[in-house]
Amino acid sequence: MTFYYSIFYFSDIAGLAVVTGACDEGWYCPSGSRLARQVACPRGFFCPAGSGAPESCAAGTYGSDANLVAQGDCTPCDPGNYCSLLNATGVTGPCDPGNLYIHCNGRTQ
Repeated sequence: MTFYYSIFYFSDIAGLAVVTGACDEGWYCPSGSRLARQVACPRGFFCPAGSGAPESCAAGTYGSDANLVAQGDCTPCDPGNYCSLLNATGVTGPCDPGNLYIHCNGRTQ
C-alpha cells in the first residue's frame, strides 16, 4: 500500500501512514517525499523549512546560488542593472534611463 503525504512533510519509511517531519530549509518536499532533503532548492528560488515547492526570488532580485532559504537571501539587483524576471539567476541587463517600467537596482524607475 502506498501512502501520499502532504507537501511540506516527508516520511522516511515506505508505507508509513505518519509523517516523520518537515523538510529542511533550502530544500523542498513534493507530495510522497521520503527525505527531509528530497529536492534541492534551485537557483532563482528560495525554500523555507517545510516547503512543498520552491518560491521565486522577486523581480528586482536574483538567486545565483541554490538552497536559499528566504526572500532576504535573494540578492538585490546590481547597481546600474535591472532584474525584471521572477526567479532570475542573475541580472537581466543594464538600466535604460528612458524606460520607466523596469526594475532597476531593486526598485521600479
